[in-house]
Amino acid sequence: MKCEFLDLAQLRGAVEDFFWRQRPYYYGAVLACILLALVANLAFLKTANAWLFVQENVASLPMLIPTILALVSRARWAQ
Repeated sequence: MKCEFLDLAQLRGAVEDFFWRQRPYYYGAVLACILLALVANLAFLKTANAWLFVQENVASLPMLIPTILALVSRARWAQ
């Protein structure tokens, strides 16, 4: 087993490469969780207080905007 020391520039490059490789998986998982929460909130429509469905989805929908933006745009500021 070989141990190498990396200088700061190499380490920063390695972290940067890791981020760009993992970015679609990370934001895809976040998007899946948000969409799953929206679907799971359909259970509120079966209750006596269906207004909970609207309340929970209004809280979840704004989270879609930065997630989709980060998936679509490769600009650094969007990440």
